[in-house]
Amino acid sequence: MIEELQEIKEIQPLGRIFFINMSTYRDPVIKLARGILGEKIDETELHNSLMVSDIKANQSLESGSFLQIIDPETKIYLPRVTDIKALVITGSPFLVPLLVREKTKFGIEKSEKGAFLPFWQRDMIDFIKEVYGSNIPILGVCYGAEIIAEALGGKVERMRRFVGGEWIKIAERGWSWVRNKKPEDPLMKGLPSRYLVSENHKYEITKLPPGGVVLADNEYGVQVFRVGNAWGITYHPEKTFQDTDKLFSKEKVLEQMLRQGLDPKEVQELGNLYSPELMNQQLSNFLKIASVNFQ
Repeated sequence: MIEELQEIKEIQPLGRIFFINMSTYRDPVIKLARGILGEKIDETELHNSLMVSDIKANQSLESGSFLQIIDPETKIYLPRVTDIKALVITGSPFLVPLLVREKTKFGIEKSEKGAFLPFWQRDMIDFIKEVYGSNIPILGVCYGAEIIAEALGGKVERMRRFVGGEWIKIAERGWSWVRNKKPEDPLMKGLPSRYLVSENHKYEITKLPPGGVVLADNEYGVQVFRVGNAWGITYHPEKTFQDTDKLFSKEKVLEQMLRQGLDPKEVQELGNLYSPELMNQQLSNFLKIASVNFQ
């Protein structure tokens, strides 16, 4: 447990922080939990102790592999808000553009917004609003940050930039520097004015919720924001060096970087400066924020 919390008596955060897992497996939850708790807890204990609700994609009947599409009929199992002390929402590999309301076969339409939300997305948004209204701390990572922003009145859009005389779709992947604009914020304490992070997203927050504040940014826009008792991080503080380095073996990632005018080798070499300890510091900061509810 981090030093500042050792004096808090009878603190039992394991079963009080509720995780919504948007991944196909539990690894992001385990890594986020370990970063937040500041302990190397046995994975089996974490599985048995954490409050987690998983959202799963459909599987292909032919190949058995994930289609990375969430059926609109999917249900999300949520606890009573009064039973949790903090909420954490992970990132997602799924094809789930925020607040896409055109209900197609898979609940997804990449073009214009229509009139409907998939059930699971609507329920999650309602839950976020209720948790926020109850002044319970919320932390969202990547997709988690995006859906928090939209749920509370912000806007998330596909990343596009004007490159080479045309507008192209871009993504932020690999290593990237960000600026700490609010070191006094409880989530940002202990982080330097400039630090390196692991990125893997193609959507950006183009409008913050009312009252929202940018805590960190870079040339791609918002990297960390806060609105009231909710914080969103668009990068991945839970990822290891090895997690991010794997991106550079994927042809699509390398092609995207080249199209954006980036040198993949230079981006990859930035990883030599990565500090997982800083990311754990940021995650443990969230435990400090949430600890007032553990009394």
